[in-house]
Amino acid sequence: MSSVAKLYYGKTSFWSAVVRMTIVEKGYGEDEIEFKLIDMVAGDNYKPEYLLINPFGTVPALVVPLEKSLAPDMEVKYKALTDSKPIVEFLDKSRSALSHTHTTSAAPAPVLTPATISHLNISSRLIDTIRGEPSVAAFVWSAKAESDLLAKAKSPLGTTVQSRYTKLQQILSDDETYVPKKVLPTLQERFTRLGAAAKAFEAVQIEASARTPEQQAAIDAHLAKYPELWEQGLPKILAVFEQEIVGPLALGDQVSLADMYLAVWLTRITKLSGGDGTPEGVDKIPGVGPKVKAYWAAIIERPSWKAVFGSGIF
Repeated sequence: MSSVAKLYYGKTSFWSAVVRMTIVEKGYGEDEIEFKLIDMVAGDNYKPEYLLINPFGTVPALVVPLEKSLAPDMEVKYKALTDSKPIVEFLDKSRSALSHTHTTSAAPAPVLTPATISHLNISSRLIDTIRGEPSVAAFVWSAKAESDLLAKAKSPLGTTVQSRYTKLQQILSDDETYVPKKVLPTLQERFTRLGAAAKAFEAVQIEASARTPEQQAAIDAHLAKYPELWEQGLPKILAVFEQEIVGPLALGDQVSLADMYLAVWLTRITKLSGGDGTPEGVDKIPGVGPKVKAYWAAIIERPSWKAVFGSGIF
């Protein structure tokens, strides 16, 4: 195994996009991080070899060599970071004027962590809002009507949800598959959430006259979440953004870690609302305010956003 850091990511993964934008903003060279694509549809994230890296079976995961083991006469040792927040914080600290990391890139390395307490508080509120409930996945899985649910069920999203649900079911029911105790509650909770969506996606593909009461109940329960998300949850999130965004970027003129999350969240919700990557695309989001609109116009011009989403948003 080489001493180069390895990023395991999903092509359409929200949290992977946050990390990928951070890598571009920090100016890491192409030879400094090796990108390893995880096929979520095929269930690669639940294969034994990946679970050894990240027992939670999520992406992204960043495997980095330990600095103290990089001497020529030593065996290189590694640690795995398995959540976007510690990953982006690590990437920010590991390439800066104050770090001792010797990187090959000559690109600028802006510090993305806020320098003042007030900006740190704003950043925390924005990131916590995005990482909290309602989750991004809930918006992605939601459907307003049976026709929308059917379209999602027949799309790659439906295939991914069903595949992940089946893989988790196998892992949790297989006595020969070792699951650490600290991971088990998280996997069981995820299995429950995936199960509700998977059952609704499966049931909606059955003719209405042939459905069992349980199958129709699964569909109805899924559709009932739509107004909770888009008519109640979304306005609350947008209100936080309108209050906290300094402008033109999250904390002013300088890009920050908060922008990595906010940019990807807005991109995802814009896509789900029927918008695109143009300045007018964000107008499709119901109830979007002037600060968010101005922010969107600024963030989509950044090279990091174009590097991740320039060929198409999610």
